[in-house]
Amino acid sequence: MRINPQNTIAGVPILEVRALMRWARGWHWPLSAVEERLKVGREQAVKLLGALEHSGYVERSLELRENVEPYYQVTICGCALAMATAGKPIKRKTADRLLAAFLNRVSQANDNDYYLYKVTRVVVFGSYLDQDKQELNDLDLAIDLAAKETDGCKHEELLKARIMEVYEKGRHFKNIVDQLAWPQTEVKQFLKSGSTAISLHNAEAEKEIWLNGSHRIVVPAAEQSSSGG
Repeated sequence: MRINPQNTIAGVPILEVRALMRWARGWHWPLSAVEERLKVGREQAVKLLGALEHSGYVERSLELRENVEPYYQVTICGCALAMATAGKPIKRKTADRLLAAFLNRVSQANDNDYYLYKVTRVVVFGSYLDQDKQELNDLDLAIDLAAKETDGCKHEELLKARIMEVYEKGRHFKNIVDQLAWPQTEVKQFLKSGSTAISLHNAEAEKEIWLNGSHRIVVPAAEQSSSGG
């Protein structure tokens, strides 16, 4: 899915809406969270959520309907918006080259003892699998990571040491969540290698999205072909 960065929804820039969808996925959130997140007033937040609900990007949480303040959750369509790219389309040959280079970096990361996590699954999905398309929105890839150290206590020690190591080198984190996620984040950064044409997702967390459409599992190699309904 590709979006025009100049577009708006209910007066809110589409890129800000996309950021909201990315932040909101996977949990139930109140109207006030939108006001706080986007720094808008109640009237505009209500207008935006009304537009998003009408377009099928969000829905009210049924189990929380009795709350004084309505709660919402992101739908599958909303998740697609969260993953949308605002970049220029890429040629199929470019996507082929990017995929080959990505899989090469997967092997490098898995073999490099520096990285504390290994890639256990890579799924290709989206427009790349439509062979009739020569111009693609981006290269959609979903991955799973697993700790290389199987001993839980040793793994925790390695994580703490790595975070301290990069902190002492001058890296600062926005919050505790970003700090704890750093050992996985650095693997993902290496895999993307700065490419804005690669859209990288969490295979397990976003399974409902790629599993329901055409997809191909390329890692492990034994599962190279698969398709959804």
